[in-house]
Amino acid sequence: MTSLSIVMPVKNGMPFIKQTIQSVLSQDFADFELVISDDRSSDGTSDFLEGVTDPRVKLTCPPSPLKVDAHWTFVSNLSSSPYTKLLCADDVLTPGSLKRQMAALVGDPEIDVVISSRRIIDQHGLVIIEKHGRAGLTGELSGIDALRKSFLSGTNIFGEPSGLIIKTSTLKRNLPWVSKFPYMLDFELYTRLFIDSKVKFIESVDSEFRVHGNSISARESGDHFQQFISIYRQFQIRNPDLVLLNSREERQMKALTAAKTYLRSIIFKYANVITKFKKLSNFHKTEL
Repeated sequence: MTSLSIVMPVKNGMPFIKQTIQSVLSQDFADFELVISDDRSSDGTSDFLEGVTDPRVKLTCPPSPLKVDAHWTFVSNLSSSPYTKLLCADDVLTPGSLKRQMAALVGDPEIDVVISSRRIIDQHGLVIIEKHGRAGLTGELSGIDALRKSFLSGTNIFGEPSGLIIKTSTLKRNLPWVSKFPYMLDFELYTRLFIDSKVKFIESVDSEFRVHGNSISARESGDHFQQFISIYRQFQIRNPDLVLLNSREERQMKALTAAKTYLRSIIFKYANVITKFKKLSNFHKTEL
């Protein structure tokens, strides 16, 4: 048995999945399996995956077509190692990331989750934000304190699944993924997963989150404010004896969430403008 299962659901992952898989297989940490669930891709993803011969890669397919949340639940349950990394099919692991994150976990059985910074890139790999996430946190923290910091910050400070490694028993105990908040599918899971956990923040940039027009993040970014506040309300209903924020702090949360929702829209618009500019430039080069 390997010490780490990297699990990745995909449906029509071209062209980014090639770089995603290469970023995994080129890591200097070798004790992992990469489990890929391909839900009937029709864009060449399936043919590409069939040609991957690395023995660490295991391909599977759900028995029937699945929605996004059900597919994440399906592949999460396929993890067979003590630790799990949930990898999005269009994200990238930076060199040495697995070794750094696993070093922060192994030997400390009390740590359930390790969280790193991430880099934000566009669909061409151009850097939009060099280092993002964690809200300045480093070292060990209770999951409750980490959640409080995230709500106070008005955003998901933990980032996308690709930037975390989670103890598998903790992950499976908190399944399934829930689609009620499609833009914040991961953050909703964190609010359940972190409540009885200890997390560890490390400063390194260990993943790259790709912003592009076909991503769920781009399609749902306008709903960030409503979904974030609704997740907080849901958390308080589910945990009535645990009051994370007082009334003043709730007002702060709403103000910061509104501001960061606006900032996100700017980031996605910037990425789209850059994409259109590149397409136009390539067109003119072809014409010339």
